[in-house]
Amino acid sequence: MVDWRAPMGSAFYQAGPGRPMGVRRRRRYGFDRDGELTAYEDEIIEGARGDGARGTGALLAAELDRPRSGPMRDIATSIQPEQDDIVRAPLDRTLCVQGAPGTGKTAVGLHRLAYLLYTDRERLRRGGTVIIGPNRSFLSYIRNVLPALGEGGVTQLTVEDVLDPDGLGVRREDDAAAARIKGDARMAEVVRRDLYAMLRPPAGDLVAEVGGRRWRMGADELTEIFEECRDGDAPYGAGRERLTQRIVTGVVRMMERAGKTGDGRTRGAVRRSAAVKAAVAAMWPKADPAKLVLGLLTDPARLARAATACSTPRSGRPCCCPAGRAASGRPGGRSPTSRSSARPPG
Repeated sequence: MVDWRAPMGSAFYQAGPGRPMGVRRRRRYGFDRDGELTAYEDEIIEGARGDGARGTGALLAAELDRPRSGPMRDIATSIQPEQDDIVRAPLDRTLCVQGAPGTGKTAVGLHRLAYLLYTDRERLRRGGTVIIGPNRSFLSYIRNVLPALGEGGVTQLTVEDVLDPDGLGVRREDDAAAARIKGDARMAEVVRRDLYAMLRPPAGDLVAEVGGRRWRMGADELTEIFEECRDGDAPYGAGRERLTQRIVTGVVRMMERAGKTGDGRTRGAVRRSAAVKAAVAAMWPKADPAKLVLGLLTDPARLARAATACSTPRSGRPCCCPAGRAASGRPGGRSPTSRSSARPPG
């Protein structure tokens, strides 16, 4: 017995008279609502007529014709070859599944996610996975599929959750000029410039007290590390982490030259030292995306500085929130979420 997502399982879905893939017969089982085995049937593959036709047994036909009522169920027993091609496509391929209502687009997408969690679990664990649906009713409808396929812990969000994660709603509505500028791709460069304007070169030496002794890293060495991290291609958050690691490595090397042990415990102690934390915070402050964009869009002078040398109009007035007009709230609900906000990279 193998997992349906295993490479060997592909033959169950793909094999046919014209392409037997070493399969002699395909067996399907029928179960009642209590999980009791009620029937089974065999489909002859090898030795059948070789024109590529594929028969549909009674059990498969019953599954395909099953009324769609209640929560969505998995289709692991009835995946068709063309659906299996989509499910098993490589992770580095972006797919758009199109079709008429009721053709299985959502089911195929969920089974693809379950397949990728099986084949590329560590890679997806590092980056995270999320299902975005149009509304809560849709997410409730599909909620049982992944657990039935052995996968849990996948975040499910509505579009509104993505646009307004804190549930704050909006109290203003942009006019056409401001919305057009905020939606322009060049606005991302304006936000990036404002974000990296927070960086500051070191103001002096770093003196970290670790293990009962003080370790000094000169301002010149700190500046070199800072500039290398600043000029790299990593996102803002990753750049901050790189700066921290480089500083910790520099201090640990000093300790090793003095005969100290530079193991993981030592690195942890250096990283936790107040001086290292303060130096990193001063050179590379943490950035809250929402607060950064809010500050940028409510400060005309700051917005103008960030827009300098960009093709985006330099006047801050069209983009500033105070220039908008109040949005009308919906009776009994939240205000519509703004779609013209920007989020800084990293």
